[in-house]
Amino acid sequence: MYKTVVNYIMSGTGNSYRAAVWAAEEAGKKGIPAKSISINRADPKNEVGNGPENLVGIFCPTHGFTAPWGMIVFALRMPRVRGTHAFISACRAGWLIGRWYLPGLEGTTGLLLSLILLFKGYDVRGVMGLDMPSNWLVVHWGLNKKNVDWFVNKSRQKMVSIFRDVLNGKRRYVGWVFVVLGILLIPVSLGYLLVGRLMLSKVMFADNRCNSCSLCADNCPFKAITMKGRKNPRPYWTFRCESCERCISYCPQKAIQGAYLYLTILYWIMFSLKPRFITAVSTNFLIYLGAAKGLAVFIVAIAYNIAFVWVTYPVFFALSRIPALNRVFYYTTLTAIFRRYNEPGTKLKDLR
Repeated sequence: MYKTVVNYIMSGTGNSYRAAVWAAEEAGKKGIPAKSISINRADPKNEVGNGPENLVGIFCPTHGFTAPWGMIVFALRMPRVRGTHAFISACRAGWLIGRWYLPGLEGTTGLLLSLILLFKGYDVRGVMGLDMPSNWLVVHWGLNKKNVDWFVNKSRQKMVSIFRDVLNGKRRYVGWVFVVLGILLIPVSLGYLLVGRLMLSKVMFADNRCNSCSLCADNCPFKAITMKGRKNPRPYWTFRCESCERCISYCPQKAIQGAYLYLTILYWIMFSLKPRFITAVSTNFLIYLGAAKGLAVFIVAIAYNIAFVWVTYPVFFALSRIPALNRVFYYTTLTAIFRRYNEPGTKLKDLR
């Protein structure tokens, strides 16, 4: 019997939070004290017990077929222990299209976090992927209530069953097929972690309905949003953004959008200039590297992408504050008509 259960959560729209709540409820039924803590408010050095009578849960979404950068960093900062048990749940983006059920793909999320925890002395007793309603609202509309309820009910049963087994001393590793697929997709995951997540943070803007309430900035789990502008300040997304979708999901004005037009123009210019830039750098600076030239070109390409976005996003932000141009960006994005999503039982105050 465990003495304590401590669940650490990274959650934007409530999916991972809800999974942790289900696990904590199951521990409570056995009389085991359980705490669920957001990673941005956690102090694992003082919260994690040392030894197998303690259980630590890791609950997070899947980003780019692997663990989110924020959770990777958190896992690396967790204290070293001797045999403390661990459980990992990775929420993945599930879909229902008519009667067709499309499971998500957690990829290497559980594998990567397990390796980090094993290195730190944890005994990983369970790893699972959990299909919850897909919430990447910058890319697609939110699922309707019927489909959301179907996923939530199905996932609750799965979580309760597997976590109960772990509490009873069993080992449960679920989803090896998805892990294999994730290993095959490692290049995609690396691309996301190195470049994709940084660029995705720079496609957001607030439309003219924004009333400068700063709810998005105040509740961003990574403090990635600042309010800029002396008159009618608007949210400005920094490179700390992890695309958790909390801001777009919980905005009371539904004023946060993805800038499709800006993204299209940005990528067109960026990739048009990229070959010339890399050729010039290769010719003038990398010619003496020999066998290492390929790696150097790769690093230069990553730096170029990040720098290009870093330079152009302030320009886009300034343009988006002009009402007429803001309307242009608004009417050229699909997010303006997308249904928003957050886990139905989760309020913003729960995620704080």
